[in-house]
Amino acid sequence: MTTKNLLPATIEAVAESDNEIGGMLVTRLRKATNYGGDDAELSAITPGHLQSRTINAFAASDVGRLLDILTLPNRGTFRVATFNDPGSVEVVDVAGTAPVWIGSTDVRWRWSSIQVESALDFATRDRNLRLWIDNESLSTPYCGTVVLPGAQEFIGLGPDVSGVDGEIDPASPQRLVVKAAGTFASGDTGKSLWILPMANGAVDNAGWRVIATVVDDKTVDLAGPAFVTSESGVWWRMKTYDEDGYLARLHPEDAEVYDGGEGYSGLDRLRRALQVDYAEGEELDRIARRHGLSRPRGCPDETWRRLLMVLPYLAKTPVYALELAMAALFPEGGWSVYEDLVGHPCEVFIDTPVMEVSEVYEGKAFLEEVLWPTSSDANTIPVTSDPTTICSIRVGDVLQELAMTVLPSAADPAWAYQNEGAAEGSVFSVSGGLLVQAQAGGTANGGRYEREIAWIGPGQWKLGVWWRIDSHTASAGAPWKLIVCDGEREVCLFWDFENEVSLGSVAEVALDTVDWTWGDATDWHRIEIECAKGVVRANIDGRTALSVPWDDFGASSDTLFSFGYVNNGDNQTWTCQWDGLRIWSANDREWTNVRRADGVIGMPGSSLSSASSPFTADDDGRRVAVYSQDWNQNDGVWLASYVGAGQLDLVGEVRADEAKVETGDDTISRIILRHPRLTDRDANKYIKIAGSSATPSNNGSYWVVAIQDEYTAVVFKAGGFVTETGLDWSFDESQMVAESGLMFEVVGTASYATSNITVRDALPAAATPVRVAYTTIPSAQVLLDEFVHNDGAGGTVGEIYYPMYLADVDRLTREIIDAIVAAGVIPRYGITQRGDEG
Repeated sequence: MTTKNLLPATIEAVAESDNEIGGMLVTRLRKATNYGGDDAELSAITPGHLQSRTINAFAASDVGRLLDILTLPNRGTFRVATFNDPGSVEVVDVAGTAPVWIGSTDVRWRWSSIQVESALDFATRDRNLRLWIDNESLSTPYCGTVVLPGAQEFIGLGPDVSGVDGEIDPASPQRLVVKAAGTFASGDTGKSLWILPMANGAVDNAGWRVIATVVDDKTVDLAGPAFVTSESGVWWRMKTYDEDGYLARLHPEDAEVYDGGEGYSGLDRLRRALQVDYAEGEELDRIARRHGLSRPRGCPDETWRRLLMVLPYLAKTPVYALELAMAALFPEGGWSVYEDLVGHPCEVFIDTPVMEVSEVYEGKAFLEEVLWPTSSDANTIPVTSDPTTICSIRVGDVLQELAMTVLPSAADPAWAYQNEGAAEGSVFSVSGGLLVQAQAGGTANGGRYEREIAWIGPGQWKLGVWWRIDSHTASAGAPWKLIVCDGEREVCLFWDFENEVSLGSVAEVALDTVDWTWGDATDWHRIEIECAKGVVRANIDGRTALSVPWDDFGASSDTLFSFGYVNNGDNQTWTCQWDGLRIWSANDREWTNVRRADGVIGMPGSSLSSASSPFTADDDGRRVAVYSQDWNQNDGVWLASYVGAGQLDLVGEVRADEAKVETGDDTISRIILRHPRLTDRDANKYIKIAGSSATPSNNGSYWVVAIQDEYTAVVFKAGGFVTETGLDWSFDESQMVAESGLMFEVVGTASYATSNITVRDALPAAATPVRVAYTTIPSAQVLLDEFVHNDGAGGTVGEIYYPMYLADVDRLTREIIDAIVAAGVIPRYGITQRGDEG
């Protein structure tokens, strides 16, 4: 018998415990884990009892696991205390007591903890608390870990908001205070909140709690263990109970689990002691001696570490490889690569062309404040700080679940009853938490419910309901309907109980129809219509039954959701039940801009007119985005010159010293830009070149034959270009074509005065919930390794704002360079301003 040598086996195990993500540990699920369901029932008369319609939802081994109830009003995180049967369990809250339910059906719940095989020392004080589980397409966030006998449990799976700015004072042992304004809102009461361990490993304050009271937007009082240690810079995570972030499918036992939280086991820490990146003291000296190097007297760890990371490998520094990569990243030039082997032996210096605000990392261009206020009227939004730059104004999402404990007309918010020939009480009633609709005696008269919502996002919504038939004698036509009118299209899903489901109009004009077998007469069915990415889908019992392009539906100026029976003149005798109706919509319009759909490009093509007269003299010099109907020469962003309330003249924005021209093989002429400004929609436009000193001159207007990539346009140029750099370019407004019915936006028209932001286009309603992002300190400075400092003059407390960057090296450049530099080489980035030489 042969035995595998222990040392190679150990090295192999260590290598497998880590990969390029850094500290990613691999383990397996201890037991099969499903994703929860949408169909639980909670009864007010049985506190803590969770009943699921899903077969085999629970097992005896689920005792102790956490689950989240996502549906209001019982939303929260609970622990399984007792297993009853595969369809039901008893749960307790954070205090260990049975929760008191408000009776509801069609409750959404998700597992919020999983158990893995081993008890590796996963860290919980890392920035990236995420798991990759089995074949899930996205990572799953978690909030903490619990060590179990022979296993480990990840808790708090699901979406959250987080911060590192908490303050804990044992004098107020239940209170958490954060620095960021607008962190908490009244709706956060009942949400779970995790305090992560202190950076030094202390866990006195760590653990799961529940928000008992929202004191203000920066302060909450928590239910759960009292805080016992003062702590600043507390890391915390609060559950949001949104749909995303939970397990999305059934995962079998032994499914692989990858921890991306950069936590390490003891074996990993042993390995880290052998790496220059992490070794300290004598460990670092031992590594140096293997390379024949000794630490100079008085040299601190960090300096010695930098030297060790370059000295043994200096001959491998890939300067030539870096030059090749930079040439590929910036084909127009403007970069440099160099070393200083005496002054900075560990580093290679890389200068790149300046990158503009739109090209830097998301969130790094501005220091933002984000609020979720409700407008005080259709044009005015109150804010709590003075904006310096208004970044974004978006209408809040619509989300409502209609509990059938009362008639929808008495719900909050109420749904309006629409009489289709019969009074509400004659056809609708509530029984056992279900909405019952009865059509009797072969009449064509009935009714339905609708809710008008002014800010439904066109083409971005969902309407779903549970439905079943109780009795059925006659149902001519297609009596049952789900309807969404989003202000641009009318969409109706209608069905009968015989064999057909259709998508079309309220008048039962079908765009597409499918044969459908409903099964037993009393079965419940989940029926949904949703619109996303230009397609309307009808889903029945989790399967897509129909799919029709959104543009195929007829126009509608209404904004409403509706369900029930629409009288189309067919006699009916039946009884059905409705339950668990849920609506959702997202509106992606940017209300910092003025938007219209009545634009007209005149001839010659530099004039944009609008019959609605939305322009003001302040629009002079603003950018205007034009959305042509067929990607023609009108498409793109132009600079405005104010003419009058109904007219702007448009010109292409001249970008100085940004273009290079050349003629390649087969007489193909190219215009190569310094920055990635081109898209597919720029084909067929004309680009103007100016500032040429070549002979013959390259100046002129050239038709774009094709877009090769985001930097390169292939153009028609008789005789070809003379290769030349440092040219000015712009799109040619004189080549715009006549077109009407254009969508356009005038960018950045929102203004601020006296604690209010004013938008020029009226919001959908006088009181509209919005999300506002804006800067609160000067944002026109380019800072590197510096602070914006208020020294507190005038008796106010000083504040320090950390660096913000309006110019930076883009993400792609960093990733490419980091991938090819030799081991131990530290790339240092600089920015070369346009027009500067060195």
